[in-house]
Amino acid sequence: MLKASRTKLDREKLLGMSGDEGVAYLESFMISELAALLNIQSNELSRSLKINEIGLDSLMAIELKNQLESDLQLFIPVAKLLEGPIIAEVAVFILEQLTATRQNGMGATNVPSGMANKPDAKLIKVDGKLVELEK
Repeated sequence: MLKASRTKLDREKLLGMSGDEGVAYLESFMISELAALLNIQSNELSRSLKINEIGLDSLMAIELKNQLESDLQLFIPVAKLLEGPIIAEVAVFILEQLTATRQNGMGATNVPSGMANKPDAKLIKVDGKLVELEK
């Protein structure tokens, strides 16, 4: 079965939007991606649904997380998707993280390689770069 080509989020476009526009853009994207992952129609989902109550399993959550991270060049803990937030809350969280990353002058090059595979890793900022805190 072939997957339809997906829409990619545009980081710079998102950063250029007002807060409400950015949240709406992220919500729409997430609803489309979740519908595709769950093999349902987008109109069966809404921004007020809890992600953990719509049938999303941990592998699907990781797939969504990886898509968001790749498009936005931003680390997103998978736990954020699994702890029971509604779609709108996740959109707000992502936009806040993206805005904070931009304000701190941190982009994709500041995120340690391989962090997408370490959702429980602790990061600290050292000399303007994120580094993994050793256990």
